[in-house]
Amino acid sequence: MQYKSTRVGHLNMKYDHLLFESRFECGNLRKAIQVAPLYYQLVLSPDINQTTAHYQWFYFEVSNNQANLSYTFEIINCHKTGSMFSLGMQPVLFSVADNCENGTGWVRAGTSICYYRNLYCNNSLSPVKKEKQLKRFYSVRFNLIFRHQADVSYIVFVYISHLFLIYIVNKFCLNFSLIYKFFGSKIVHPGECNSSWIMHGILLKPKAVKLRENFIFKLIPMLNPDGVIQGNHRCNLAGVDLNRVWDHPNKQLHPTIYHAKGIIQFMVEILNKRPFIFVDLHGHSRQSSVFLYGNNPAESWYSGDRATEGKQEFIFLPKILDKTSKGFCLSNCRFNITKSKESSARVTVWRQFGVTRSYTMESSYCGFESGCYAGLQIGITELKEIGRDLCESLLCLRKIINE
Repeated sequence: MQYKSTRVGHLNMKYDHLLFESRFECGNLRKAIQVAPLYYQLVLSPDINQTTAHYQWFYFEVSNNQANLSYTFEIINCHKTGSMFSLGMQPVLFSVADNCENGTGWVRAGTSICYYRNLYCNNSLSPVKKEKQLKRFYSVRFNLIFRHQADVSYIVFVYISHLFLIYIVNKFCLNFSLIYKFFGSKIVHPGECNSSWIMHGILLKPKAVKLRENFIFKLIPMLNPDGVIQGNHRCNLAGVDLNRVWDHPNKQLHPTIYHAKGIIQFMVEILNKRPFIFVDLHGHSRQSSVFLYGNNPAESWYSGDRATEGKQEFIFLPKILDKTSKGFCLSNCRFNITKSKESSARVTVWRQFGVTRSYTMESSYCGFESGCYAGLQIGITELKEIGRDLCESLLCLRKIINE
């Protein structure tokens, strides 16, 4: 942030309004409209080449502000009918001035937050669809007070992560003759970067001796780098939701999924070593706390799954986490297998490779509804703690399986 700190404290006298910027990695602000002296309506860029609308993630820079005035920001082209902003969720703010002054990082900020349907319509619909359904957009509106005049601030949907992953991975990339394999992946949906902090907790935990002696960790920190760089919410640059192509990935259109799946296939079919557990990390926009989606053959849409061996093993990890992790909520977990999710990582790894402990771990964008964290918004500390809890649960899980 050193080069940006030189801009702090210098108002651009040519302009009597805020200045916006999003031409940087993960940024996606398309337009800012000043509708009153302190009121700005904002339009988000869509996912590149999207066939289904995805407007949720936002990340942009604000500068040229006055201090201690209440600015109103209204993002007017949100797509979902409901949002955790209606339940008290705040956006996240980074102030360069605060960071230079006292090292403050990303913090929750904003007051008078509301989410509602507005009067703007989606003009991208075909005339036939417009006659059948008039699709209106939704707004998220919030107020922000900047403490420092002429600050440079960044406003984002959820805690963003800029981790030095090469350094972290290399630091713990040691060779051991280990027994079990933990396979984890994250950032397949760019807007779900809260999963980055869970991965951070996982990366830092394997220095524990017992875990290193018993598990090989195979971690894929990013499955959608092009979508992340572009500022997409869900898709890659081909406009594809990469968590819906795991059953038949295309090497050209979905290379990261193709090769990630190839690693598992190599382990199972060539090395004859099936992963002990597979966890796909995601963020959830409408549910609170942290929870798991698993595969219960008894709850499958396909009747032939009910004869699957080891069909009770899916429940062991959620029960362990419910007892050991302060942020985990067992009642939010779901284990049904629907036809629409057959192409997801969780179901594909279970069905095609026989990994009975194949999960999607979902972390709320908002906060917790139960336990000692009830009523609190989720933060970086809690997300990293979940990653550590997940690692520690593996030893308990291995003991249960062996017994």
